[in-house]
Amino acid sequence: MMVILKGVVVPIVTPLERGNRDKIKEAAVEKLCNFLISKGVHGLFPCGTTGEGPLLSKIARKNLASLVVKKAKKRVPVVIQTGCIDTKSTIELTKHARDIGADGAGVISPYYYRYNFDGLKDHFVTVARSVPEFPLYLYNIPDNTNNDITPELLNSVINEVDNVVGIKYSHFDLRRIPEYLSCLGKNRVFLMGMDELIYPSYILGASGCVAGNANVFPEPFVRLHGAFLNKDYTEAKKQQDLIIKIANTLKNGAHMCYFKTALQFRGVEVGDVVTPQKRLNEKEITNLCQELKNLGLPLENPIC
Repeated sequence: MMVILKGVVVPIVTPLERGNRDKIKEAAVEKLCNFLISKGVHGLFPCGTTGEGPLLSKIARKNLASLVVKKAKKRVPVVIQTGCIDTKSTIELTKHARDIGADGAGVISPYYYRYNFDGLKDHFVTVARSVPEFPLYLYNIPDNTNNDITPELLNSVINEVDNVVGIKYSHFDLRRIPEYLSCLGKNRVFLMGMDELIYPSYILGASGCVAGNANVFPEPFVRLHGAFLNKDYTEAKKQQDLIIKIANTLKNGAHMCYFKTALQFRGVEVGDVVTPQKRLNEKEITNLCQELKNLGLPLENPIC
């Protein structure tokens, strides 16, 4: 039976040893998973953009995927982002996700080079057919990949394979949501990847979100989801407003060092970023701590 992602899904950061992009910190993975699950999130999504997936080697991605599945202990679904720049590597990582017992895979568009409709369709269909009955979520972040998964493309892929069960959409164009939902139907899901737009996406029919800022502060995301389900739209909007402030403070994932540094303030040490990403200097760290403190957010281990 397929497990379908819904609710607050966290594209977890990758705990790394300083200066070694292939060395995953196992104890930190366990602590991060326990922290997020204890706060009520509904799923984990390793190896994505927030997890620095494109910067990790395939060996590191496999190690991280295996660790997250192991540490989550089936408490919440785990879907691995397996998309790569080429089809062969995507299939390899997707089969690995299936074989380690993950609950599905997210497949980002192949990136850097620009592909036409038929090329993209062939890529997604080939990957899906390589893992029949294993749930796949297409992952559209066109500003990063140069390859947009249009509603027409999604519909064409779904008409060819049965195991594409949803899409994660990371873009500001809300007009797309009804179009995607029309293609998906009632047995598949739309997941919003823009933290600033979770509430309006829910109004339009989204089943959940894949929220990078929830790595650090999962609480308002979980409260927004619960409030919306309970039809407390005033509270849901209140939590969305707080999420926007958090996203602005953490630079909304533009630099993963903000997420990783802020997690230290919450007592979760997740190590270094992959170069050439920046690290924060002491002044930036102090300022970040103070800005978060000014928002009234929980900081278990502040330095300010």
